[in-house]
Amino acid sequence: MNPRSFPGTVAIGTVAVVAVAALSWLFLLHPLLEETGDVHATTQSTQERNLEMTSQVTALRRERDELPAYDRLAATLAGAFPGTADQPGFFRAVTAAATDAGIPAQAITTLSPSAPVLLDATGQPITEDTRASTPSPPRAGLARQTVSVVVTCDDAQARRLLANLEHMRRAFLVSSLSVAAAPDGGPALIVSVTGSTYVAPPVSYAAADSPPDGADRASVTESQG
Repeated sequence: MNPRSFPGTVAIGTVAVVAVAALSWLFLLHPLLEETGDVHATTQSTQERNLEMTSQVTALRRERDELPAYDRLAATLAGAFPGTADQPGFFRAVTAAATDAGIPAQAITTLSPSAPVLLDATGQPITEDTRASTPSPPRAGLARQTVSVVVTCDDAQARRLLANLEHMRRAFLVSSLSVAAAPDGGPALIVSVTGSTYVAPPVSYAAADSPPDGADRASVTESQG
């Protein structure tokens, strides 16, 4: 083929155009497209990250808005299940419940709590036999105190006393009630109430998988104070 002829010139020009196009793709368009793809991937990743962060911020705001409700619930639970036995405080609460029912303080003839007894997760007492029969010591939940209250009052006062005991800030579970006539034969009644109060374990022990040996015993000993 004669390069000076028209067909030869067209062929050479076509080859040159193809070569220039190939070189342009190799050195200009291909890197630009790769860079554009990288930018697109980065943009998509950034958008996904922004969506994730937006979701996290929304969740944090929701938790922030719910904090007052959690604080109120924590205060209620702390009042119902205090971290110590607080016997003086409990005595004052029972005396106030009796007084509000019209029973004078001197009519409370007995108000005696037992030592706290540790309960396991099912609400059963943890005994030495329980510790010996299980491979790992059971983790204590609440500690229970049995409380006996004996008052001299009439029937209406007794009913109001029971209602007041049920509505105390501190949890008090009535397990038995007995009523007897006064020994002097008067109209008064001797009302005996037996129930349970509870002591919450320390938070650090509740969060631990296995509290140190003797830790639960120490918490009970301290709660008696």
